[in-house]
Amino acid sequence: MIQVHQLFSSPAIQPLGWTLLHSLWQGALAALLVFVTLRVLNGKSSITKYAVVLSGLALQLMVSITTFIYLFEPAHYPTITVAGNQTPYVVELADAPVDVSFYTSLTFNLQQYFPVLVLIWISGACLFSLRVIASGWYITQLRKQTIPLVFDQLQDLTDCWLLRLGITRRVQLAESVCVDTPMVIGYLKPLIVFPAGMISGLPT
Repeated sequence: MIQVHQLFSSPAIQPLGWTLLHSLWQGALAALLVFVTLRVLNGKSSITKYAVVLSGLALQLMVSITTFIYLFEPAHYPTITVAGNQTPYVVELADAPVDVSFYTSLTFNLQQYFPVLVLIWISGACLFSLRVIASGWYITQLRKQTIPLVFDQLQDLTDCWLLRLGITRRVQLAESVCVDTPMVIGYLKPLIVFPAGMISGLPT
């Protein structure tokens, strides 16, 4: 089992820490690019706009991965000069010259918090991953508890609207006692779920 101090001394801590910091301005640029693109495509379909947003997320992911790979080489780390020597790793302040530049001091101070920053990031990533897994489990259980809705007129109306929206895949209708409001679940096999008894209580 990996201990905490072993994790903090990992050679991946420094490049990952710098990658997280760089992702702030990289994400801001990606968001700005997506915003400008959406403004230009103002009259386009929602599918096109959705593809633009997904492309922005993919771009942010690829840039972060590229940044990490680039910074994983020690030669690409910001270096700190101590008595004529350069080191990309931890330097004791007591050994550093008194006359250090602001950039060198800032770089050193930032690197001291990288283990904590990486630990917080990993904890957050695990937390949100568990949330996604729990949501997927809930959707799976909800789908098992649905009852197909036998209402040909409503299904025909749904198919008509799908055609007008340019959606080619089949969307089934169902009802469940586990929901309080209509919702759509699933992507590969989308399903519109209504609360039990809702459709029978509505006029044609």
